[in-house]
Amino acid sequence: LGSAAAQDAVLVSALRRAERERREGSLDDERFRSICDGVREALDGLSSTPATAMMSGSALLVPVLGEADRVACEILTRQLEARGVRSDVGPFGSSSADAVDEAVRAGTTIVCFVSLPPFAPVRVRHFIQRARARHPAAVFMGIVLDPSVERPRITQAFARSGADHVAFGLADAIEAVHGRVAAAEVEPGAPEPATPSLVAGGRIP
Repeated sequence: LGSAAAQDAVLVSALRRAERERREGSLDDERFRSICDGVREALDGLSSTPATAMMSGSALLVPVLGEADRVACEILTRQLEARGVRSDVGPFGSSSADAVDEAVRAGTTIVCFVSLPPFAPVRVRHFIQRARARHPAAVFMGIVLDPSVERPRITQAFARSGADHVAFGLADAIEAVHGRVAAAEVEPGAPEPATPSLVAGGRIP
């Protein structure tokens, strides 16, 4: 389970299923929390190879709704740190706006809004719109951890809302965030590293 693809297929998939079943009413809150805790324990039990060097840039991962989104962010931050990207997981709910404000003021390279289905695109888009209105020059990314969504339509909607990047899976998100932070490391006048394609979680044209 060390790779992003494996963690997406197992850990994130378990979170997606739990969040969907909770919304449908077939999973009570106690069982839902137990599943989230179980995924977190599985993640803590995995060994990881630390990066040989950390980049100077950083990312803020904002869980859009609740505990399942927070655990997904914890999975992301573990993978990013293995790639040399420092990242923090912010709070969810109304207090996330203050965390975004602080991160932008501190010079955080990219702020990512992360959500699981159902209704992830709508929720993430709302958060991006709100953040863009407050911070016109910041770099924002929408991460919808749902491989079944209609990607072109959502990508266009996110672009209209002010997103700079979009991703629809764990591996896509890691590559896009890593690419953006790596690009920020380049000295002025040097060629910028190649950015992943849009479908693979890259920059919105």
